Amino acid sequence: MKNIRKQIVKTSAKINWWADLWLDLLAHYNNPKKKMISCPSKRRNRGFKLLINGAVTYSSIKQGYIIARVKSSDLKSTYRVDIKIKPFVLWNIIEACKNSCIDYDSLLTGNFPKRIQNRFIDPVYGFMPFWNDISYNCTCPDNENGTLCKHIYAAMFKVAEKIHEKPELIFILRSIDIKPLKLIPTENMRIKPIRKKNKKTKSTKKRKKKSKKQKKEYIKKPLDIVEDIIINTTKGSRRKWIQKQTGYSYKKIDNIIYELKKQNRISNKSWGLFVRSKSNPKTHINLNKNEYYKTNNA
Repeated sequence: MKNIRKQIVKTSAKINWWADLWLDLLAHYNNPKKKMISCPSKRRNRGFKLLINGAVTYSSIKQGYIIARVKSSDLKSTYRVDIKIKPFVLWNIIEACKNSCIDYDSLLTGNFPKRIQNRFIDPVYGFMPFWNDISYNCTCPDNENGTLCKHIYAAMFKVAEKIHEKPELIFILRSIDIKPLKLIPTENMRIKPIRKKNKKTKSTKKRKKKSKKQKKEYIKKPLDIVEDIIINTTKGSRRKWIQKQTGYSYKKIDNIIYELKKQNRISNKSWGLFVRSKSNPKTHINLNKNEYYKTNNA
């Protein structure tokens, strides 16, 4: 069947997904127990040779119906082939495509997830027809007993060629109207939810309120607070004055002063009196106006 697929495509491109499934139908048939059994290969190969030799002179596909005229191997006599396929009524294809977000183009090419592909191929509830859904007839003497003759195979191979060129024919064979399928929206035409710009959600309002509060509230570190108090006093600051301004305990003030001395930010003018160190570049702060200005006083 690989060589048959290559000759049907006639190019280096891949065969259409629906045409490939149609060729699988010609390779196997299902018995009443729903088991796949290989079809007789001799008649199938003879039917394909008839197609290559141009024995299929006429073929038409209508709603669930195939009509073809196939010549014999000696090209002297022509036979009429009639094939009927039952309409598909097990489930709605349009609703299945809409629920799975499959547009018309991807439906024709077979570009959709495997779980949906398996739904189309399923031997019991699938979309593809099986031999129990097909009734056939040929005017040749070989088909008098109701067996599959080479002329029926030739007509079926011709249908595979047409499905490869026009994949929508597979839906016509299953008696499905194509117009509603074409109305399935494509990926670019899918309706997107419109967001109104005027209305603001509660979450955005809460975020904005939080950001405003964060900007207003600037919390200074205890080291900076004590340093500012010491710098703002020209003669120096003692522990009692720092305790009045901050409300810190003496133990905490001692620890802060130790850290400030370690960083060379303050120094002792005398015992218990602290001033800004000369190496500290920080200037005097006017606490009332929150403006920085330089002073010569240490």
